Amino acid sequence: MKNRLLQIAEKRKDSVQIKFVRYLYHEIAWEQQLILIKGARGTGKTTLLLQHFQQQPENAIYLSLDGFYFESNRLLLLIEGLYQDGFRQFYLDEVHQYEHWSKDLKNPQPSTLNPQSSILNPQSSFLSSDSKSRRESRHAMRSTLRTLYS
Repeated sequence: MKNRLLQIAEKRKDSVQIKFVRYLYHEIAWEQQLILIKGARGTGKTTLLLQHFQQQPENAIYLSLDGFYFESNRLLLLIEGLYQDGFRQFYLDEVHQYEHWSKDLKNPQPSTLNPQSSILNPQSSFLSSDSKSRRESRHAMRSTLRTLYS
């Protein structure tokens, strides 16, 4: 199954275009260990994430957490396995669709995340207004992607 997730990540990496990047691309401190990108549906959070992912070395992976794999598998265990395989940057999309997102992002094992590791996570606006998500992600660098009409 890990090979299938890697194939999906490569397809998504190849599918994105860099002709235009949103203003936030240059404002995010991409070196942070945990980055949360919030914004309304359709503002370009996934595109922004994929554009940055496309520019990364081979030790990065994109995972969309709305896939069927995550219905019965824990993200934290997958990330631990990918870390053992040499991955250091994890681009997580559709996090609000994943039932255990707050626990898995709050409690990575010390061996999983070190200063060279990062998790980048776009999320819909409604998720960030929840007090539990604010509390669970208090150590994250947060950025808001405004609509094109703002």
